[in-house]
Amino acid sequence: MRWLLVPLLISAIPLPANSLPERFRSAPGEVAVLSYTDLSEGIAKSRNSSFREIIDLSPSNRTTKKKEPIGKKRPRFYLFKGDQSVPVGELVEAAKQIPGVAIAEPNYLGNLAYVPSDDLYWQTADHFGCAGFEEAWDIQRGAESVVVAVIDSGVDGNHGDLKEVLHSASYNFVDMNDEVFDDFAHGTRVAGIIGAMEGSETPDNTGIVGGAFGCQILSLDVVDSEGNVSAIHTAAAIMAAVAQGAQIINLSLSFHSNSQNLKFACDEASKSALLFASAGNENQGDTPVYPASFDSVIGVGATTLDCVTRAPFSNYNRLETNLVELVAPGQNIFTTVPGSVYDGVYTSGTSFACPIVASVAALMQAKYPTQSPLGIRNHLRETAVPLGAWAGYGKVSAKDALDTDLEPKLTVAS
Repeated sequence: MRWLLVPLLISAIPLPANSLPERFRSAPGEVAVLSYTDLSEGIAKSRNSSFREIIDLSPSNRTTKKKEPIGKKRPRFYLFKGDQSVPVGELVEAAKQIPGVAIAEPNYLGNLAYVPSDDLYWQTADHFGCAGFEEAWDIQRGAESVVVAVIDSGVDGNHGDLKEVLHSASYNFVDMNDEVFDDFAHGTRVAGIIGAMEGSETPDNTGIVGGAFGCQILSLDVVDSEGNVSAIHTAAAIMAAVAQGAQIINLSLSFHSNSQNLKFACDEASKSALLFASAGNENQGDTPVYPASFDSVIGVGATTLDCVTRAPFSNYNRLETNLVELVAPGQNIFTTVPGSVYDGVYTSGTSFACPIVASVAALMQAKYPTQSPLGIRNHLRETAVPLGAWAGYGKVSAKDALDTDLEPKLTVAS
């Protein structure tokens, strides 16, 4: 839902374009808002005309799988758009004056955690073999009852390896419609690593399989036409994923700004789902990266082709930073790209290590459907292969995770 408002020109000196480091950037003139009520009444009462447009990012007109208990207030995310020449701090303060606003902050921007590469640079690697999937598939394969949300740049729904597993509730949070086609060939790569179908119809029958093939992929597009990822769209997508019953949420993206809206969404979602986020590709361990650094999220780093050494681009744990909980192969990953073709380009980045770990969790969810997110998270930690402090609990092992018994009962978090 959108409201168009008459703007009030605020007299102020705009901040210089370079007043903040590039990695802490936010969208000019935009404020990200969380509320527990429909803000239309509060906006009318406040007569606040600082914003020309207000967008309700809650897809309330769409059917949700999970029903909220009677009396429970449902969080709603909004995007307020004002004059881009006005300092965002003033717009944030204006938004806070509207009755019903719980959180108001700049609309922080992030990045997809992707490192471009080609087959002449990286050597071929068997990422699934390295992570123990071949043995794990003898124990458990993906199940249609498992829904993995891929919050990313969209997915090519016509791809032969993906069209049959794409969830009907897939959604574009930037354009607010059902068109989730991938303009950046990022989300399609991530989705293929997780859910590319076994025995699918592809040119020359040369398809691949994902680590949790057989599961459903819920594509939630949060990337705009310029490749920007906003925290408020990501937060709204996370809440929508939970509403649609997703048990696993993959976030191959990162922010340096600590968005309170994003933290709220992750904390809420972690009560019923496992969240995985890429740790970033800056070869550093001193600065937090979000959402990977949130306690409610499993941060994923990347190894090299030997599946032991840290990939040269991967962020890591150092001193008191909490970037990485688990790692997986993130170099020379061969996966799906838009167009039902395989272009021979191997892709690298923590973006692609993240869905490998998420795939193991999806297999665990298929084997133990009544287990809690905390129970599966603890099991992934306990069965990981230690690699040193930089890698958190270590390299994920699909074989050990599936081969080691886990009682199929609910684990209640304290």
